[in-house]
Amino acid sequence: MNIQGEPGEAAARWAFDARDAQAARHVRSAVVAELTRADATDESIMAAELIYSELVGNVVRHAFGNAEVFLDWPDGTPVLHVLDEGPGFQYVDARTPDLLSESGRGLFLVAAMSQGVDVHHRQAIGSHVRAILAFAKRDASAVLG
Repeated sequence: MNIQGEPGEAAARWAFDARDAQAARHVRSAVVAELTRADATDESIMAAELIYSELVGNVVRHAFGNAEVFLDWPDGTPVLHVLDEGPGFQYVDARTPDLLSESGRGLFLVAAMSQGVDVHHRQAIGSHVRAILAFAKRDASAVLG
């Protein structure tokens, strides 16, 4: 059971220093592999990769350190969680970003490419961003020809 958006116990989980580009790429590949095993369409996978990259990029830019990434499937829909140990931040759901601003555009993209995004302050330190991934399965008949 997810309490206040916390990742479920059966989630795939990874922890790494977000400044380690190789580790971040490895985790992105693992998330893609999980979605591929679930027969996700190419469009679903590309959207998930963009969301992952934006959220981990935020950890690199604002939290400067460790990241935890979870992928869980409550009700059959993939949910990507990114937790950091930074100062925390407030997410304001702006329908259109300030085009001249250096901040806010990434979360705008995440909101646009997902079925929902929310941010929670963690009890001790940091933030927990939860993005409900847009997910569609491949059409079996299209794969078979």
